[in-house]
Amino acid sequence: MFPSAVPQNVAPLKLSEILPAFSLAIDLAENKPPGHARRVALLAVTLAVAAGLPRDEVVSLYYAGLLHDVGASSHDGSGSLPGLDEPAGGMKDWRRVMLHPEKGADIARQLPLSSRVAELILSHHEHLDGSGYPRGIGGELLDAGARILAISDAAEGVISSRYGAGEPWGSLGRLFRTQRGSVFDPGLADTLLSLLDASLLAEMETGAVGEALRRRVSINGDEIEGEKLERVLEALIRAIDLKSLSLGSHAANVARLAGTLAREAGFGEERQWEISMAGLFHDIGKFAVPTSILQKPLPLTESEAARVKSHPFYSGRVLREVEAFRDRVALWTELHHERSNGDGYPFNYTRQQIPLEARIIAAADILDALTSDRPYRRGVDGEEALRLLEKQAPAMLGREVAELLARARGRLLALLSSKKVARAGQGDGFG
Repeated sequence: MFPSAVPQNVAPLKLSEILPAFSLAIDLAENKPPGHARRVALLAVTLAVAAGLPRDEVVSLYYAGLLHDVGASSHDGSGSLPGLDEPAGGMKDWRRVMLHPEKGADIARQLPLSSRVAELILSHHEHLDGSGYPRGIGGELLDAGARILAISDAAEGVISSRYGAGEPWGSLGRLFRTQRGSVFDPGLADTLLSLLDASLLAEMETGAVGEALRRRVSINGDEIEGEKLERVLEALIRAIDLKSLSLGSHAANVARLAGTLAREAGFGEERQWEISMAGLFHDIGKFAVPTSILQKPLPLTESEAARVKSHPFYSGRVLREVEAFRDRVALWTELHHERSNGDGYPFNYTRQQIPLEARIIAAADILDALTSDRPYRRGVDGEEALRLLEKQAPAMLGREVAELLARARGRLLALLSSKKVARAGQGDGFG
């Protein structure tokens, strides 16, 4: 389904890079401070080491901390602590919150990780007294790892909201006193308070938490390709799909269309693979846009349109966390909504400032969008989509792209007419 062989000259893709990067996208989806998931992972790993848990459990808590909220990507997030307050989206959003541990566990099971990671994610909102969700289990059914992840998630929320406005120990102490023995394990609460010194707080700063995690959990041999890479890409695209209906199909479609244009342009294997990866992840920055805006029929308000137009910037920000994507792939995704005439976004670049690779991804994005149904219109067929784009391409994307579209017309039509592509996406069209 996806390009699963990493070219020789590309830096190896590592699970320990991809998942921390994706955790940033999850933070954006939840309207959490950037680095929330990494800080939860850092607290969980620190507690697990202090509790003397075996290395396998420490590693599982590391990955579970990064991915604990992956199933929550479909709700808008209110910044509240799930389980303590009702999200701003009302009861519909509240039901999504209640189900997000199950959705997250399902996604984790698709990844080449220990099954223990999914178990931990499933239990991270359960309480000692059985008042948590989604299963309402407690007591001895919650093992040490599940209790550690739950208290780390809650503690990070308090620390992030209070840090900078005063010391966090008093706030955490009050939380643990009121919910000691009912929600949280008393022994773990005492241990966490004893560990939470100035040094650990400094490590939780956004710019330092990644390095702190690498020191705590040294992971070697986690390069992924072939079947493992396909599993990772499919799981991540499924998570993107939760954010906005059919967005995952759109991402895969754009990757295929962009790869076809890259081959027509004469790019080598390495560049073709990078362009396909950029197509696959070009909209990952939409995690920063509330679902209510993404699914709203036009017209958008000025502020809503500004939120949508910020997504290429966030796509680049997330992808720069992965060494193999840091330079070219991140840049192309950041620029895939720029236009040669300067009418694009987010930077209003002109033809000379936009690499051909970014314009190829833009063409693929537009083609899939035109052939896809929207809340306000039906998608057109492949022939009509190509006719419309070929007419606009010289001014919007440059003559090179217009020529590529003409030369690759037959192969593009075959993709656009297939069930995997036609009317499956949710891109942004000419806007």
